[in-house]
Amino acid sequence: MEALETLCNFLQRASNDGRIGPGHISLYTALLKCYYDQGRAEMLNITSSELMRVSKIYSPTTYHRTIQQLNEFGYITYNRTYSRWESSTVKL
Repeated sequence: MEALETLCNFLQRASNDGRIGPGHISLYTALLKCYYDQGRAEMLNITSSELMRVSKIYSPTTYHRTIQQLNEFGYITYNRTYSRWESSTVKL
């Protein structure tokens, strides 16, 4: 999966989806950066602190709501861990 192609596909879908806002786009872009940084792995190991830093989302509540919505809307598959020592996983 090519990151630019994935971003273009996401933006095309998002432009027709009234539920998607700037925070969703920013977070999805941060996920693509993780995808690239992790060697284009199918399953990404993510931490909220890293994604919040990259996406410029400063509220944990906003971050969790936004990533859950991306999951609910079918843009990603998000498996949250509630442990501080284990990372959650995401599939684009």
